Parts: sequence; structure tokens; C-alpha cells
Amino acid sequence: MHFAQVIKHQLKALGYKIILLDYEEIFMNIQMVDGIIVKATMDTEKLMPTLMNLNVPVITIGRHNLSYGAHMLRVDDYLSGQTGVNHLLSRGYQNLVILTYPHGHVPGFDDRLNGASVALQQNGKLTTVITGNLTESFGYDTVVNLVQNNQLPQALFCLNDISAIGALKACKDLNSSIPDKLAVLGVDDMPTVSELLSLSTIRHPINELAEAAAKLMIKAIESDGQRIEPVEEVFPTELMVRRTS
Repeated sequence: MHFAQVIKHQLKALGYKIILLDYEEIFMNIQMVDGIIVKATMDTEKLMPTLMNLNVPVITIGRHNLSYGAHMLRVDDYLSGQTGVNHLLSRGYQNLVILTYPHGHVPGFDDRLNGASVALQQNGKLTTVITGNLTESFGYDTVVNLVQNNQLPQALFCLNDISAIGALKACKDLNSSIPDKLAVLGVDDMPTVSELLSLSTIRHPINELAEAAAKLMIKAIESDGQRIEPVEEVFPTELMVRRTS
């Protein structure tokens, strides 16, 4: 929603509005749509061939497995995974568990896991993964289950902040000190929330992504019918070390 808010302000200044639509609503309201910005997931990938036939600019945030000729704005998810693992190992945490989506659900998360796995392999370690929907409750339940089964690792690398927040809540309820009993690292750096919780995380430049998406969309819309060659831009990430690691 923060991403959508930034785009909204950018577009409003140029006389455009943003509307949030699901797949069916796009076709019901196609006369109101000048361009489409879509989050890259397994579900949206199924829709891409149809969306590309609507003759309006399409921008994906993150990558699909195929390009489909859409514009693409993304972060270096592979590097995020490597950075996270290297940070935890540098702090002395040798026993790590990674929380992520099931394989194929979101290509960007597969890239994060691949980067993390390579970093672990380079350090002579195996990759231990728990998959789920990466919600807050998933992070919470994962920590509770690990504690109950006496399998709590030294560190939990959650591939998004939302599941990391759930893990922090579970530690609080279980009186497990952070990072002494469990270090927690997220990915995203959700504005305000992650900093208030002092969550160590890999910052993804949400504002910059949203601003770039808005500018690119306006450029594509106002190109006087001339086709713009597909743009791919990769944004850097940044390790934010706070109290939880």
C-alpha cells in the first residue's frame, strides 16, 4: 500500500489517477485504464499474455519467468539473499533457517532463496528452508513450532518483513530474547514499521521503485502512440543492521 501511495502522489501531480483492480475488474473497466502496473507473481504471470494484448503500457514490479515484452522494474533479489546470509554468518550465527514462499510462487523470492543458498554453500553449509504464505501469522507459528520441537536455530532469515514481524511477536510471547536466543532478519524495510521494531532487514527502495514506475508509465502513455522499447531497471538493496541481529 505504501508503494501504491507513492505512485498515487506522483501521478496526481501529472493529472492522472491510480485505481486498484483485480484481474476481472481490469476488463470491466478497461475504458478507464491507460496503463497497468502489476506485481510479478505466479498468479499474475498467467495473465500477462492477455494483459499485453490490451494495447496499453504494462509495467511489472519484479520479474516473471518470461518478459512478455513488458517494462520491468525490480530489485536485485539474488543479491538480497546473499547479503542476508553473509551478514548472519559474519555475526557468528552458524545455524540458519530461511522462511520463504513455496518454489515458483514469486520468482523474485526464488531469486532471494537462490542467492542465500549459494552463500551458504560457499561457506560449507546446507540450506534449511520452511515454506509458507509469509504472513505475520506464518512467521509467528513457525517460531512457536520450532520452539515446541526444540529445533530453534540461531537465526531466522525471513525473506520478507511481514513474516519477520510475526517471528518477533512469537519471541516476545515466548520470552525468547532477541538476538541472544534467536536472531531475526527480514527483507523489504517496510517504511516506519521495521525501524520502530528495530528489525534488521535488507532495504528495498520502495519509494524509488514507485517513482520510477510512475515516470515510466507517464512516458509510455504520452508517447503519442509510438511504442517504447521494453525497459528493465534493477535497483540496489541495502543492509540495515538493527537490534534483531
